[in-house]
Amino acid sequence: MKKKHGYVKRKAQKKQTIGINKNRDAQFKKIARLHAEYRKASNPIISFDTKKRRC
Repeated sequence: MKKKHGYVKRKAQKKQTIGINKNRDAQFKKIARLHAEYRKASNPIISFDTKKRRC
């Protein structure tokens, strides 16, 4: 599916964490709203796991 839509797999870039965001709840509400809009329009939903992994 990725190739069909022109997406390519890329290696994740390591970035420094930015700390706590005061608008964290607003961010999640916006994501939920956009998710619902895309789902209603029958668009694909892609999820990315951005958690820091420990070795």
